[in-house]
Amino acid sequence: MQEIWSPAHVNDSFDLWCSFWQDAFLDYSKDAGRMADIGSSIAAKAAKRVHGEEKLFADNLAAQTVV
Repeated sequence: MQEIWSPAHVNDSFDLWCSFWQDAFLDYSKDAGRMADIGSSIAAKAAKRVHGEEKLFADNLAAQTVV
């Protein structure tokens, strides 16, 4: 630790600190993008299922009306 904080290595430690935070933010943004993809996929599947159930309900209602 003493070597890192020595005046000869101040720039190196700052570069290391910046690199760490840059990598952390990139990882977080990638994961946030993945979560958004998963959320939109779930929403699309739910919408398709609701649409299918509505169609089935309408078909059943039409069949009961005819009978």
